[in-house]
Amino acid sequence: MKFKQKMLTLCCAPLLLLTLLSLVIGMIQFRSSMYTQTKSRLKSSALAAMNLYSSQGYGDYSMKSDGYVWRGMNFNVSQETFVVDDLKQQTDVDITFFYQDMAVMTSICNSVRRKNGYHTH
Repeated sequence: MKFKQKMLTLCCAPLLLLTLLSLVIGMIQFRSSMYTQTKSRLKSSALAAMNLYSSQGYGDYSMKSDGYVWRGMNFNVSQETFVVDDLKQQTDVDITFFYQDMAVMTSICNSVRRKNGYHTH
């Protein structure tokens, strides 16, 4: 190899290594920040859903003999879709209300709701 080629190789190799290292570090930081942002968004949506359900009706949640979940005696969680649908529209995050281990209400489209046995409007 000529002297110029050796010098060019010696200069370019560290630059290439530094570029690759910077790319890897940048990707790791980007992934971490996306994870943090997504987690924060989901937590905010969950808190908003919890607050909305807390403001509807009064009393404890319970499943009645008809299979519907009620909050107290005046708010049928299983049939009142406006809470999850409004949150979905405002946050673009699908919301599902669980009672114990059963999904009672969801903002996922109606065909999925019917297929999986969720209550629909």
